[in-house]
This record gives sequence, structure tokens and C-alpha cells, in this order.
Amino acid sequence: MTRTAKYIPAEIVAAYLTILGVLAVSSDVSPSFYWSVFGVLLILTVLYTWKAASVTGLPTPDAQVAVSTVAFAIWAFALGKPFTFFDWYNPLYASVLLILYTLIPPLLLK
Repeated sequence: MTRTAKYIPAEIVAAYLTILGVLAVSSDVSPSFYWSVFGVLLILTVLYTWKAASVTGLPTPDAQVAVSTVAFAIWAFALGKPFTFFDWYNPLYASVLLILYTLIPPLLLK
């Protein structure tokens, strides 16, 4: 989980963990709110990565943006919320997916 989280901007990781912690103390948070938080942070992952990886005179950081965005989605999937609202969600499978994904970015990025 730590290795995959390194591909995600630290601000996004911190925000997601903090928001999940805040929401955990309330029992009346709707699934749609969890999905909204996930969606907003997924979009912010794209924007943060694009800005951080963009260097004048070099090719656009498409691969880095894709790797970071997928890493956030899989990392969030492994953490559970908001995916736990689905009957098919299984943390075991999410953990296996997370482990397997750690093998992919080194093949795609220089």
C-alpha cells in the first residue's frame, strides 16, 4: 500500500485519509457523499499530478498522470470506502489488486 501511495500526490493522500477519518465518526453519512469525495479527489489527483510533473520543454506527463490516477483509485479501493457499499466488494481482492498494481508503474515510467 505504501509503494502505491508514493505515486499519488501527498496532498491527495493526506486529504483522503483525513476526510475518511472525519466521516468515520458519523453514522449518518450517505454513500453518495463518500462517492463525491472519491470523485473530487480523483479529479484533483489528475490536476495535481499534471501540474507537478509538467516541465517546460519536455513532453506532457500523460503516463505519470495515468499511473497516479489509477494508483489513487486502486489505493482507495483497497482502503474500502466508498466501495464497501457494494455487495461484491471484498477487501481480500482489493488487497491483491493493490499488490499486483505495484508491479506495473515501474514498467511504464522511466
